[in-house]
Amino acid sequence: LEQGRTHGLRVDAAIFTNLTQDHLDFHRTMEAYFDAKVKLFEQAAMNRDAKLIINSDDAWGRKLIQKFENHPGLIRYGLGVAADYRAVNVRYDFTGTSFELEHKGRGLLVRSPLIGGFNVYNALAAIAAAHGLGCNLRESVTAMKTAPQVPGRLERVTNNEPFQIFVDYAHTPDAIINVLSALRALRPKRILTVFGCGGDRDRTKRAPMAKAAEEGSDVCILTSDNPRTESAKQILADASKGFGKEGHAVIQDREEAIRLAVNSATDGDIILVAGKGHEAYQEINGVRYDFDDRLVSKAMVKEVMRSRLEMRDKEDFRR
Repeated sequence: LEQGRTHGLRVDAAIFTNLTQDHLDFHRTMEAYFDAKVKLFEQAAMNRDAKLIINSDDAWGRKLIQKFENHPGLIRYGLGVAADYRAVNVRYDFTGTSFELEHKGRGLLVRSPLIGGFNVYNALAAIAAAHGLGCNLRESVTAMKTAPQVPGRLERVTNNEPFQIFVDYAHTPDAIINVLSALRALRPKRILTVFGCGGDRDRTKRAPMAKAAEEGSDVCILTSDNPRTESAKQILADASKGFGKEGHAVIQDREEAIRLAVNSATDGDIILVAGKGHEAYQEINGVRYDFDDRLVSKAMVKEVMRSRLEMRDKEDFRR
């Protein structure tokens, strides 16, 4: 948008979800980042039939609403009373999320296999966009029941283990806060978080990421993400400044960090492996090595569960 690479495109619907600290290595300030987002809506607004679908619960979203309050296609969504598409009575569990959708006096029950408050907002935005563009509202709501799992976005990688592992792409302070809040709503015994910060990107978000992880978790394990051309040790040092108390671990080797989390997990715990999500590589000094958090996590679970079973067998034999 900032580079003008969307000029000439007709935009029929533009959705604003939220705005949090990211890409500041390019935009430098949040205001400049917001101005870049505004360009999409300015482009859409040239089409009087376009739908401008904006999160009215977000502070930046409300600023956007003020800019386009006279556009006939403005649609607000959220949890607040100002929303045209509003979610109430939200419920979460390991199988997904449900909520009641209120729209112009109608009430519809929405069920989605996706977990977390941010996915409630995403579902509202998707339903509002579909309905705004002419799709049947009830059919759109029904379709949410089979919404596909987005790879690496709060993706559960365990099935019948006594603890759960989720992999998520969260690589900003706000994303970590949101994903941990979503997992806390599932009422685990503890949350163990493995996370890292990318190299050659905004350094100012590293310490806030550690602070967010520490505040939302019971156990924090800081590790490497994609160091790229930066020193992994320096990235870890930058992030560690955000920790405010003892009790966290710093392990540069990401596989070892995941192994420690799995080894430490007990019944009812949730492990979050954050930062890389769907990525199937780790980039170090310009080289991409095969590394998929989902596959590594599954392998660690097999290794640890096999080891625990062997230990139990040995104890039974001694008895």
